[in-house]
Amino acid sequence: MNAPVRFARLFMVLAEVFDRTVTDIAIEAYWDALRTVPIEALEGGARRLVSEARFFPRPVEWTEAAADWMRSEELAARARRLQLEQSTDPPISPEDVHALVNQLGHKLGWPRP
Repeated sequence: MNAPVRFARLFMVLAEVFDRTVTDIAIEAYWDALRTVPIEALEGGARRLVSEARFFPRPVEWTEAAADWMRSEELAARARRLQLEQSTDPPISPEDVHALVNQLGHKLGWPRP
């Protein structure tokens, strides 16, 4: 499903939740105002608006909700990356590092005269 069709469906969902009449002109006006926002962010923002807003959102409110969604997604992705980067292995002591370097050096024929 392409972005304009996905957007029209989102608009209709919000209109249903907030008991607003849907017109082609309203959908076009909102799409024109919001088309630069990624559709995934508009969907995430719409989910937030459904649970938090009291009235049908204006384009600026939908943009803000989408931006909040993008920030929260980035923070969640960052947290996932940090979890992957952190090891649960115990740290290697300096003595162990020295021993490993010596073993590797011995295998490579170090020290050379």
